[in-house]
Amino acid sequence: MIIRYNKIKNRIEEKNEIDRLRDFQFWYMQITNNETNIERLKDFWLKEIAKSKLETADKGKLNDLREE
Repeated sequence: MIIRYNKIKNRIEEKNEIDRLRDFQFWYMQITNNETNIERLKDFWLKEIAKSKLETADKGKLNDLREE
């Protein structure tokens, strides 16, 4: 009876550990994807600033604001 209890307890602990690892993997992917999206957005706006009809000084100010 005790052996069976310990086996069940161990399986529950293993399942909880697997669930924690899956949660970690999920959040890792979310963070990684968000970082990629931020980089894409930054690149997009850099291109838009460069293509704009703003004066060079204004473009520099926008780039400085972006870096902050």
